[in-house]
Order: sequence, then structure tokens, then C-alpha cells
Amino acid sequence: MKDTGKLIAPVADWQTKRRWVKEAFAALESAGLYRWVRLHGG
Repeated sequence: MKDTGKLIAPVADWQTKRRWVKEAFAALESAGLYRWVRLHGG
């Protein structure tokens, strides 16, 4: 940011943020972590 002279950081749009969350939960589910947390009171 400082190098480009801009005062605000680039921020992802909502569509991108939703996609990232969807991908993150899919990764957790495929690893079995989400189910483990639900079963153990997380």
C-alpha cells in the first residue's frame, strides 16, 4: 500500500469472501475436523 501511495488496502468482494468460507469449510469437513468438533462439544 505504502509503495503505491494508496491509503486503503484492497479488499475482496463479498462473492469472493463467501467462496473462501465455503472452500474452508469443505476442507475442514473432508479432513473430518468439523465433525470431530461437533461431536466433542466445540
